[in-house]
Amino acid sequence: MAIHHASPAEVFDLAPLGSNLKDARTTAIVKSEAFEVVRLVVHAGVEIKTHQVDGPITLHCLEGRALLGLPETTLELSGYQWVYLEGGVPHSIRGIEDTSLLLTILFPSGSSGRSHGKHAQPVNEVTSQKLEALLDEGLMQTFPASDPVAVCNPSTSVGITVRHPDKKDQ
Repeated sequence: MAIHHASPAEVFDLAPLGSNLKDARTTAIVKSEAFEVVRLVVHAGVEIKTHQVDGPITLHCLEGRALLGLPETTLELSGYQWVYLEGGVPHSIRGIEDTSLLLTILFPSGSSGRSHGKHAQPVNEVTSQKLEALLDEGLMQTFPASDPVAVCNPSTSVGITVRHPDKKDQ
């Protein structure tokens, strides 16, 4: 069964999960050419290692408490707090308690940004490896197998391919 993503003008419920948070998993809400929105669930003690994305991001803590590690400081986010980061800022997230965050990733646009159906230029191999490591080390724990976060920019084809441990690389 395909995961439902929000459509334009569709109301999407972001109410706190309350007692269901302990069993919740990260889910993608919207994926488009311009942005991606994810309900990011970070359980107590789980850390998403330091990483960065090209475009700006916002994190809105819906419930719980988490530490946002930044190059020069660490911020504690708790329910109803919101933070904005410029693109390229290295950051990590660690759950102090089970936490639900609304993550919005804005993909940078530029004159050479969108592929409009054509093949985009190859991505720097180091960037791909870092994104794959991010998925392996942190996000995979919270995403259902049917809907891992894209962690990609469709306009530049930067992205992560899902690897299944029971299948050999081809």
